Amino acid sequence: MISVLLLSYSALAQTAKIRGTITAERTATAVPGVSVKIKGSSINAVTDESGHFNINAAPGDILVITSVGFKPREVKVEGNGEITLQLQEEFTKMDEVVVIGYGTAKKRNVVGALDIVSTKEAGATTSTNPSQLLIGKSAGVQIIQSNGTPGADAQIIIRGTGSFTSVDPLYVIDGIQSDKNLFNTLSAQDIENITILKDASSTAIYGSAAANGVVIVTTKKAKSGAPKITVTSQWGVAKAWKQLDLLNAAQYVDLLKDFAATSNTTLPAKFNTPSVLVDSNNWQNNIFRNALVSESNVNLSGGSEKVTYGLSLGYISQESIVEKFVNKRFNARFSLDEKLGRFHFGQSLAIRRTKSEGQTASLTGAISYAPYKPVYDKNIPGGYSIMSNVEDFSNAINPLQSINLEHPVSTDYIFFPQTFAEVNLIKGLRFRSQLSAEIGGSKATNYKYPYTLSNYLTSPRQATLGYGSYSSYILENYFSYDRSFGKHAVSATVGNSYIDAGESSGLTAAGSNLPNDNVQNISVAPTQTVTSSSYGYAQPSMVSYFGRVSYTYDSKYIISASIRSDGASNFGEKNRFGNFPGVGVAWNLSDEDFMKTVSFISNAKLRAGYGKTGNNKIPTTGITSVLTFSGSPAGNAVYSLGSSEALANGTSINTLANPGIKWEATEQTDIGLDVAFLNNKISLTVDWYNRKSSDLLVQVPVPGSTGASNSGGQPAIYANAASAQNKGIEFTVGYHDQAGKLSYNINANISYNKNKVLSLGKQFAAPIKDGTVNGSAITYTAPGSPVGAFYGYRLDHVAKDQAEISALNAKAPGGLFQDGLLPGDFIFKDLNSDGIVNSLDQQILGSPIPKYIYGFNAGANYGNFDLNIVLSGIAGVQVINGIKGNTHLEGTGHNATTAILDRWRKPGDVAKLPRAGQNLTASGNVRPSDWSLEDGAYMRLRNITLGYSVPQKVISRMTGTNIFSSIRIYAAAQNLFTITKYSGYDPELSNQGGASSQYIFARGIDDGSLPQPRTLMAGIQLGF
Repeated sequence: MISVLLLSYSALAQTAKIRGTITAERTATAVPGVSVKIKGSSINAVTDESGHFNINAAPGDILVITSVGFKPREVKVEGNGEITLQLQEEFTKMDEVVVIGYGTAKKRNVVGALDIVSTKEAGATTSTNPSQLLIGKSAGVQIIQSNGTPGADAQIIIRGTGSFTSVDPLYVIDGIQSDKNLFNTLSAQDIENITILKDASSTAIYGSAAANGVVIVTTKKAKSGAPKITVTSQWGVAKAWKQLDLLNAAQYVDLLKDFAATSNTTLPAKFNTPSVLVDSNNWQNNIFRNALVSESNVNLSGGSEKVTYGLSLGYISQESIVEKFVNKRFNARFSLDEKLGRFHFGQSLAIRRTKSEGQTASLTGAISYAPYKPVYDKNIPGGYSIMSNVEDFSNAINPLQSINLEHPVSTDYIFFPQTFAEVNLIKGLRFRSQLSAEIGGSKATNYKYPYTLSNYLTSPRQATLGYGSYSSYILENYFSYDRSFGKHAVSATVGNSYIDAGESSGLTAAGSNLPNDNVQNISVAPTQTVTSSSYGYAQPSMVSYFGRVSYTYDSKYIISASIRSDGASNFGEKNRFGNFPGVGVAWNLSDEDFMKTVSFISNAKLRAGYGKTGNNKIPTTGITSVLTFSGSPAGNAVYSLGSSEALANGTSINTLANPGIKWEATEQTDIGLDVAFLNNKISLTVDWYNRKSSDLLVQVPVPGSTGASNSGGQPAIYANAASAQNKGIEFTVGYHDQAGKLSYNINANISYNKNKVLSLGKQFAAPIKDGTVNGSAITYTAPGSPVGAFYGYRLDHVAKDQAEISALNAKAPGGLFQDGLLPGDFIFKDLNSDGIVNSLDQQILGSPIPKYIYGFNAGANYGNFDLNIVLSGIAGVQVINGIKGNTHLEGTGHNATTAILDRWRKPGDVAKLPRAGQNLTASGNVRPSDWSLEDGAYMRLRNITLGYSVPQKVISRMTGTNIFSSIRIYAAAQNLFTITKYSGYDPELSNQGGASSQYIFARGIDDGSLPQPRTLMAGIQLGF
């Protein structure tokens, strides 16, 4: 509210200078930078540091007064004189209502650490999946794109890795628990905002599901009124932002000559002809392409005061940046909301159908294939050229062959219905019951033409077919109470939850001996074989009870406490339930009287919290009781017994039981400060946290003599046998302001996290090794090191000649410095200075878990133009370039990059790389070492969007009608540039194997995954 005191001295009809002073109502301090403009005119003024302004105005003129952080107002000039104004502070982010576990609260009353990402600020228009909205927006939150394949999802990691079985946060969609699969079902256009709960005092209400944080999604809600339609359509082109420098034909042949000399082999006769020196193909150019991207979304909403409806439809088609894959996705979401007196009902149904056709060409295949080879060869069955060891001294595979002669097609669908019923029982007390289900399925087919591949191996005609389905549901009931009594405010929640185990099944079959390619379906195959089948629970079932109480006094002092008790089916009877408490306090110190005089501080809140969460991400069966194996199909396991060695049916133990296994627990302490300055123009949030996970669930190896493995591998048993810690600090700063027609906002965040394994327990304390590169494990999880750290030898240099090796051997105990060392080999460092290089000279080389995560985003509006920029990056991180064996070494006659030109060739050479084809073994030159370790830091411009909203007057003149309520056109670029030292295709690496658990022990290894594309797009938004 603006209270106005007009002191008039005389009323003059002509224009005169008007003097004024503007102060803030709450603090009575001067407000600089206030815009004072005469309505309908270009005449304006701005207040100085003392809040004073001067403007020429006539009686009757309207002064439009605006300032960031204050409510705007219009004031009529009554005459000459001095105007004194007091501006009332506008609604701030501290007054914003945010979604928390099972309810909402004003942000000023929240005790936990959370971030809110508005899709409007995040640039939802150009995001093809919901996770892209979060990149660079929240301190301590890393979004890892799985790879550059269309349709690939992303992994959200909040405050580091604290579990050995899962890094997935809990996803909550419109108040109901969900998972990553359903999160990716949503269209970014349907999301209103995303809230990230990071500390345990706020996540403990979700108990066992929230050990890795909580991502709460609020979808857009329909509003009453006439039907409104919005249409968004965009098109673009994606392409690779980087290619490697490969050897040309002459350089490749020279490499093969060196390779043949090393192996004392004669090259095939064709290498004496000029044809092998001709560059027939650049195989990277053959597989990379300009990929088309298109997306369209339609949204319809409307309704009455009692009933509202919403319908959204979306379709996206994306080609991969390499031949020959395309992903098409259809999304639909329908919602109804009804209010009848004290009753409130809601229903929604989300549907996704995805179809993927083809497969992506192999990057390593394009690197390896000979530049002198043509694409096609009509004399080879299938029509594509091949290589053989006999003719080409190589068995590299044509990267275009299988992608054109095999045609995989996969489709999957998801139905996600939600419904709730809510009733206000008495003042402040309401009851809510909500139900959601997930029903999904998939179908995969593949037809393979008969063809001959490298080394003249045959690939027969074959058709395959696979089906899968799953379903489950969750039911929750809870009471909520929220009342204020004078200076006292109390809120409480109590309820229970049930997660059904559901069911999951799958079947795959293969058909062979098809006579021709006329009917490409398994149904006509003379031989049909079931290759695999499965049936079981979709997930562990769980029963939970939860409650929370919050108390606020005088809007200054807040305390909140919660507890949840979860009982899961995959634990034994004695340890089935786990209890997870949380407590937090907050102090809005800016409301204290002693802070009133600190005029430059608009808001300040101090927070502290502690909480405990859990984890039960282990298999649903075979943990507390044994699983047996009797063959496939059942009854086919036979044993030879007795002197006659007669065969008899039998059963073996497949898993070992641990009835005493219990809940994994994560305890977290958080201390935070939220401050706003200069009338809320500047905001700062700082959080320090200590997250300690204990009783971590992990597979502990047991002696092979137990026989508890039907595959002959290392038997293991699940146990609570480890602990880990993540400790860090987070900073977020924001600034927003306006200057005339220009309004803008800038936000930046950075976080530091230190990850460390504290213990691997007493049962089996040996380090966990994983992540395979060149046939050897490269990651090492042990006490004192980060989870999934890289481990191996340190490279010294390449041995120049035998004299150097002899000098080293002369000083070594036993006369051997490094086993198998030859001139032109890598010499590794003797780290323990015992005179020899052996397994004791290995150490931690680096970590795939970044120490620093940062983001920057900015938005601006000038007139009808708008601009959005998002930049993100990581630092203090290492990655393994797993394809260096293809690009920098020669072991199978394949092509390589120009880096291999710096290889050792003759005694005395000072080279960076070893001799071609020499000692490329796990105990030789390709042993795990820092040779393949690289700096994984990068800074990437994720998105830049420039838009223009057509003025309404122009729209009316263009169309002659009022059919369009708005028109906006825009252009955008994604991944426009990347700053990195990484020598491979892309430093943004996920994991090996694709499974979520591989983000723990096999993360940050590049084995040829598709890089993130650079995408240029243009689009239009229409409102009706």
